[in-house]
Amino acid sequence: MVIGLTGGITFPACHSLVARWAPPNEKARFVWSLLGGTFGTIFTYPLVAGIAQSLEWENGWYIPSLLIMVWIFFWALITYDSPEEHPGISAEEKEYIITEYLI
Repeated sequence: MVIGLTGGITFPACHSLVARWAPPNEKARFVWSLLGGTFGTIFTYPLVAGIAQSLEWENGWYIPSLLIMVWIFFWALITYDSPEEHPGISAEEKEYIITEYLI
């Protein structure tokens, strides 16, 4: 349930962020890196198998769920809806992102 809730929240939210943060000519690269190619699958399946083999099989669900919740916590702290709201972005980078939409 935790994996579904957190994944169900972050996946559409990430696409919304890409729409605001990625310049039009770089959106494909942003989406590809967002999805991670197949890295998540390649990493997660052996991780869950190792957890299930060395611990009780239920932990194959609990540990990834815990890791996702930790990620969501940090993601909520460091993510901003738009370049205009981000306090740490340079003026040059902010201008580049914003002006690329106007071209």
